[in-house]
Amino acid sequence: MKTLEWLGAPLIAFAAGAFLFSANLHTDDTGIIAGLIFIFAAVVGFLFRKPGLMCGSAIGLSILASEIWYYRHGAPRSQMSSTRDFILLLVVVTAISVVGSLAGFGLRRLVAQKVAQSDLR
Repeated sequence: MKTLEWLGAPLIAFAAGAFLFSANLHTDDTGIIAGLIFIFAAVVGFLFRKPGLMCGSAIGLSILASEIWYYRHGAPRSQMSSTRDFILLLVVVTAISVVGSLAGFGLRRLVAQKVAQSDLR
């Protein structure tokens, strides 16, 4: 079971990251992207326990990668013009990913605890 978690968590996180990478290149709706980062990280954290906690925390890096891609190969966005902007983006997307991943991980523990308590009755 643990082997499947260590294989599944990175695969699902990579798929979510690829989707976010593409979505970020085609939209400028920051709120939707931030919400999707949180939701995807929470789902990975919920489904895969500790591997999901680690891999889910890295999902936001796909947004940083897409902004670097856009900066190098597209028309750079005006708000992403300096190193400081990219560092701030890194901090924000990492924070959203970590909080989402922790929320999913915590929810899984809460559900497991409730199931264990109901089995005792």
